[in-house]
Amino acid sequence: MDVFDPRQFAVLLKKAIGTRSAKEFSKEVGISRYQVSRRLNGTLLSPPRKSTLSAIASAAQNNVTYEELLACCGYLDIPDGKTLPETDMQDIKKARACVLANMDCLKATCQIPVGEPQIPCDFELLVGEAPCVHWDFICIPSSESPAVIEGTLNQHYLDLIYERLEAYSKLSFLTNRRVLFDACTAHRPVNLDANVSVILYDSDLLEVISENELSKSKTSPLPDGSCCFHSEDG
Repeated sequence: MDVFDPRQFAVLLKKAIGTRSAKEFSKEVGISRYQVSRRLNGTLLSPPRKSTLSAIASAAQNNVTYEELLACCGYLDIPDGKTLPETDMQDIKKARACVLANMDCLKATCQIPVGEPQIPCDFELLVGEAPCVHWDFICIPSSESPAVIEGTLNQHYLDLIYERLEAYSKLSFLTNRRVLFDACTAHRPVNLDANVSVILYDSDLLEVISENELSKSKTSPLPDGSCCFHSEDG
């Protein structure tokens, strides 16, 4: 599969939505408004699954086809348009490998779910015994600037307000840069009822260095110690 460019896909998705609002389109297609919003903002680095593209194509306006969506996401070999920097894609792969390699530290069973994550993310895991915790991960590219982190996080937090995480759910941001980890820690959300954290990892050693809690849900708390690496906050 070719490298996915979220900005190029955002343009095509906007064309497919056409005259409808994002809310109307998400309802018609059966995709969460949270996912549609993040796709339009180009903040998801991983491509949609083919089942999602099929759903979009079934309701697309402006003659946007399934094949065109496949090509835009890199599923068809049509070399056209811009590409996401290879370093960003490598960040996602290393972050995922690091999380999986360190899951034994949690002393909990872990499995990769089948099907779409409950919210758009770079990858999702099921942790613990039933009821399992849905742990979603979003990788912050190492190319990101600390100066824009606040705006990026604000968008994620705003999305979570409109599309709440379900029970036994958690969202974690992943970064391999200390300066980005510190920027996320310093910009905690206010009055956000969701389990959110930021994780610093070593991309060379594939080790989790630290995890800091950014927000804790009062209505849907997680089982103690089941989904948290060691924290610098104590």
